[in-house]
Amino acid sequence: MREVAYSPDGKHIVSGSDDSTVKVWDSQTTSFPVIMKARAALTGEQKDRMILSPILWRLNNGRHFDWAVNPALYHQTAWDDKKDVLVWRGGSTGHRYSVLRSLLPSLKGRSDVDIGFSELAQKCSSDPGCPGSREMLKKRKTREEILKNKYLLVLEGNDVSSGLKWMMYSNSVVFMSAPKVVSWAMEDWLEPYVHYVPLADNYSDVSSQLDWAKAHQDDVQNISKEATHFMHHLFVSKRARENDERVRQLMVRRYHSLFAEELQTFCNNDTADARWRM
Repeated sequence: MREVAYSPDGKHIVSGSDDSTVKVWDSQTTSFPVIMKARAALTGEQKDRMILSPILWRLNNGRHFDWAVNPALYHQTAWDDKKDVLVWRGGSTGHRYSVLRSLLPSLKGRSDVDIGFSELAQKCSSDPGCPGSREMLKKRKTREEILKNKYLLVLEGNDVSSGLKWMMYSNSVVFMSAPKVVSWAMEDWLEPYVHYVPLADNYSDVSSQLDWAKAHQDDVQNISKEATHFMHHLFVSKRARENDERVRQLMVRRYHSLFAEELQTFCNNDTADARWRM
């Protein structure tokens, strides 16, 4: 199983697998919660409708948590030696094409903005699917090159931004809208003007927020330090690593003690194996 998502009304779960099949689950009758890499940041009303909230787990470690192996790499360039530039690179996944299509014209002429796709994917892999997308392509940047800039734009793709964790840990500062998707990194605990420079959901204020940041260097450096502190105590410190392992062990034991019987019954049920070929 590669992807799991809830329907907007919380009544169904759809899972996708490597064998090109999808399965629809009824969350109203399923007697155990699913385990996911990420889920929507639910509002109070959505939580009230949800019978069983999905359990978040630390998955896809190679993409999302490889930075924690050598965190010192993300503080190699001093703040004063960084460029006063807002930078972003990534693939055209999720809603990113529509975001850049509306955002880039508003930033035209600014020499302190370096935003573009490093690759075209999904519907944008063919230009007819995303008119003008090839003009949004820019040279791919390494993490080291990105971190030579003070300001890092974060755009969610299919779910959470895989680079958010190392960007938050770095001594640059993150610009993003309020997280719509959360993972093991607890993105919904991040606070605007504490851990990141907030942007409107439609990104209409990128230019004005960049001007604010350039005029308030002490403030944005403090934001960057708070973000680093957040990630350090969540993933990097010795205590964080020990707690991470301990929490996951406790979660597995608790899940097994509560749902092992129901899960086995469900898997043995012939009706549970109905599949639809994509």
